[in-house]
Amino acid sequence: MTKFKFLVLFLFLFVIFSSVYLFSRLGNFNMNKSVTPLFSGNEKVERGVYVDPLLNTYSNFHLTPEKVAKLIKDYGFNVVHLVIVNVGDNSASFSSLISSYVKSFRLENLSVVLTIYPPTDEVAWKTHPEWRQRFLNGESKYDWRVYLAPTDDDFVAYYLENVRRLLKEYNFNGIELAECWYEVDEGPSSPYYADFSSSMRQKFKEASGVDPLELFNSSSPYYYLKNSQLYEEWVNFRVKVITNFMKKILSVAKEVNPNIKTYVMYLSDVGQNYSTRIDHAQDLNAIVRDVKPDYIVIETAWQDWIKADLSPSYVKAYADHYVSIVHNAQVKVIIQTDVGSIAQMKRSLEWVKEFSNSAIKNGFDGVVFYEFSIGSFVK
Repeated sequence: MTKFKFLVLFLFLFVIFSSVYLFSRLGNFNMNKSVTPLFSGNEKVERGVYVDPLLNTYSNFHLTPEKVAKLIKDYGFNVVHLVIVNVGDNSASFSSLISSYVKSFRLENLSVVLTIYPPTDEVAWKTHPEWRQRFLNGESKYDWRVYLAPTDDDFVAYYLENVRRLLKEYNFNGIELAECWYEVDEGPSSPYYADFSSSMRQKFKEASGVDPLELFNSSSPYYYLKNSQLYEEWVNFRVKVITNFMKKILSVAKEVNPNIKTYVMYLSDVGQNYSTRIDHAQDLNAIVRDVKPDYIVIETAWQDWIKADLSPSYVKAYADHYVSIVHNAQVKVIIQTDVGSIAQMKRSLEWVKEFSNSAIKNGFDGVVFYEFSIGSFVK
């Protein structure tokens, strides 16, 4: 081999190995650096974070389950709320992904909570259109969510069976019912108000003698602005449906694992121009009395999240309203906030720390942040 050929070969190999090394370093950018723990102190305090592995941020940041688990542990979190929206997805690829995350979290001694969004499931929505909810406009999709009818017995059986399968397969430490409700904030004035599926109409008519669509027909004698008593029946009926659906899911969870921790997310309406009970059919008193979860997760209002200059001490207003109510029912209460779904909502690590400290100081039993990959946890 001539000196020239040898030099060319050497340069070629140098470029190849340098590129591989550089790529590996970029793939691990900032992931091997130590992080400063955000939390310290009482181990009984829940310090949670949501992980939705289907978000594209996980691939964009070259985040592996092992890296995610280590970072979460290093920051001082002790609970991971693992999001599975489509409980009916039992594909090999999805199962492998979830398995890898659960295994990685367990290796870091993190508690893993299955977080689901009943009655949303895209698998069932696509394959069983007869199970879909019907909004006033005839649709069944709002924003990113598709909705199925918790009054449809076949859908409920399908949903419970898939929850049972997930809990048996992954042996989660907890289960959270996130945003289990009817749409929408604006109530009957919105075309997305729900639900007018055939099963809902039939069951309400059996209970009241009136097709619920009549309540929202301005020319009907049953129009809700003219007939407050019937409208109250309708509001109570929706609450009962959602509450019973929650009870059924958590009952299945307890059948699978009597020691599983149970969480129900409740949408706060503190300081807002909507009523969670009337517009979303979530009744906090009914939940703590009848569903009896171990934890209520107070979902703070998106109207607060979108404030770019939101103070971490905003949590105090929620504590003043909810802590005593939930604690008086012998249920623990944690508080949730969003730290990065859109640019103006992205909060610094110092903000996260101050929010947590303020929450605990004001009586909450823990905190949970949405979501790990979109916050400031990953640089």
